[in-house]
Amino acid sequence: PAPVIFIHGFLASKLRCGSEELWPHLGVLDRPRLTDMGLADDGLTDVPGPLGCGPVQTDGVVEHAGGDIHASTLAFLRRTSPGANYVYAWDWRKSPA
Repeated sequence: PAPVIFIHGFLASKLRCGSEELWPHLGVLDRPRLTDMGLADDGLTDVPGPLGCGPVQTDGVVEHAGGDIHASTLAFLRRTSPGANYVYAWDWRKSPA
């Protein structure tokens, strides 16, 4: 089968700093850790936030956050093109280029 590449929209990639989830951060307070997701003026360089978070990594796509975000889309892709679907998680704070 032809490959299917899924590139989600803005805010859909999970962002982490080490083991800490920054986005969507559905933890105790159910609030994202926006203060630890800052970028320098160049729009590329991570700036450690108040809690000391440095470089941010992408960690897959947000499937659920108070409801179905992309879970049904990913399930559809797995069903219709098994082994030929690819999900592109990107750091949406920066240019997708």
